[in-house]
Amino acid sequence: MDHQGAEPAQDRPGPWRGRPLKIASFVLLDPEVDTYTYRVENDRELAEGLAGLLGSPHEEVQALLSEAQGDSELGERLTRDIGWRVLFYKRRPALDGHHLSAYAIVRTLGPEVAVETGILEGLGSRTILRALQRNAEDGRDGHLWSFDIVRGAGAVVPERLATRWTPLYEPSEEGLPRLLAERTVGFFIHDSLPDPEHQRRELATAIDRARPGAVVMTVHGWSGVLQELAQERDLSYAEFRERPHDHFYGGRHLAWARVPAEPD
Repeated sequence: MDHQGAEPAQDRPGPWRGRPLKIASFVLLDPEVDTYTYRVENDRELAEGLAGLLGSPHEEVQALLSEAQGDSELGERLTRDIGWRVLFYKRRPALDGHHLSAYAIVRTLGPEVAVETGILEGLGSRTILRALQRNAEDGRDGHLWSFDIVRGAGAVVPERLATRWTPLYEPSEEGLPRLLAERTVGFFIHDSLPDPEHQRRELATAIDRARPGAVVMTVHGWSGVLQELAQERDLSYAEFRERPHDHFYGGRHLAWARVPAEPD
């Protein structure tokens, strides 16, 4: 439900290659056309990568992934909110690797300022907002600012979660520097145009305005842009390649960089 972006074809192996009936059934029956949701088979590997990045025990991160997967706002209530969109979207879209990552990072760090670029229907926004809502129950309130050039993007974000949300319908290259001129970001996720130069502008802006311990993330890690920035700025870096369950798509290549935390 979030913008897929155009990864190079050579970075997307086809697990259904040689299975024409499987491919035909997807084309004819699956409602997702240019953006895909799926369950990831290697979620333990995801938890291990995040645990190393965040300095948290593997068991705690795995518990947060399970929390997201079992959350009613991201399950039953999401299905009800999709409602009439059942002809165009899955009634129960799975949380894939970048949704689970964002949820676990936000729950762990408790950022006051979270920013995403790329909303589309808003499953990513909804996931982050639910994590912020749970944080608020622990006394760690935060807010999400989301950029998209399509006015009205974010259809699956309900009013009950939108109290901590400010969607900004403008190009991120214009709005992001202005937004962060007076704020430091605790979590940033790039899910907009995959063009490497565009990625670099967004990610560099976020890193320049990141608070100690912040995480900057992209769903287009195949480009190597975030890895280059992490090396240039001496940031911790990790990446993860999704292994989708029973899906033709080879999976997203996620990448994270973490700003050094302040010493205790």
